Amino acid sequence: MGTPLRVLMIEDSEDDAALLVRELRRGDFDVQFERVDESPALEFAFEKQSWDLIISDFSMPHFSGINALKLLRSKGCEKPFIFVSGTIGEETAVAALRDGAQDYLMKTNLKRLVPAVQRALQEAEDRQNRKKMEQQVHQLQKFEAIGKLAGGIAHDFNNVIGAILGWAEMGCAEEQSGTVSHTRFQKIRDQANWAARLTSQLLAFARRQVLQPRKTDLNTLVVEGISLLRRVIGEQIEVSVVAGSDLRATLVDLYKSSKCS
Repeated sequence: MGTPLRVLMIEDSEDDAALLVRELRRGDFDVQFERVDESPALEFAFEKQSWDLIISDFSMPHFSGINALKLLRSKGCEKPFIFVSGTIGEETAVAALRDGAQDYLMKTNLKRLVPAVQRALQEAEDRQNRKKMEQQVHQLQKFEAIGKLAGGIAHDFNNVIGAILGWAEMGCAEEQSGTVSHTRFQKIRDQANWAARLTSQLLAFARRQVLQPRKTDLNTLVVEGISLLRRVIGEQIEVSVVAGSDLRATLVDLYKSSKCS
C-alpha cells in the first residue's frame, strides 16, 4: 500500500489525466483523484472534500490553469499546486510561480512528476508546521500578558485583603467568643481568607508565587467552595455535593489562613 494521496486534477484530457495518475502510482502513491475542466466543477470539487495536491494543465478549451490557481488561492487554499502542461513557456511558468504555484513541468518529461510532488508535499508540511509553531508562540505571548495582568491585580487585592484580615483579627480578639459581633468578625475573616486563596491562585497562575502543596481533604475543600458558589449562582439553582468517604489526602497549594480564637 502506497502513500495515500488525494489529487484534484484540472485537466481536459482523460488520457493525460490517466498518464499522470499512472506515474504517481509508480512513485508509490495510492492515488484518489477527481478530474475537472471547468470553473463550476472545480469549485464543487474543492468544497466537497479536502485535497492533498492540485495538478493542473495550463491551457484548456473551457478553462485556464492560471484562473484555476487564482480561484483556489482566493478561497484560502494553500495546498500544493503544480502545473503540468505541453504549452507553458518559461516566462509564463515563472509568472505562475509568482501567483502561488509550487512547480511546473512539461508533459513530455513526466519523470519529474514524482520528485516534484514529493518536494511540494514536504514544503507544504514544513509550512504547516511553521504556522502551528507561530500560533503556539502567539498563544504563549497572550498567556504571558494575561499572567502579568493577573499578577498585578492579585498584588493589589492582597493589600486590600491584608487590611481586612487585620481588622477582622482585631475584632475577634476584642469581642467575647459566642457573641454576635465575634461571629460577624469570624465571617469577615473567613471570606477574606477565601479571597486571599483566590489571589494566591492568580499569583501562581502568573508564576509570581512559589507553589507550596500540602495535604488537603478534598471533601472539605469542595464544601468550602460550594458555600461560596451558592451565594454567587443564586437560590434558583440547587447544588448537591456527594462526598467520597474513602478519599485520600491530596497535595494542594492553598493560601495559609489564620485562626480566629
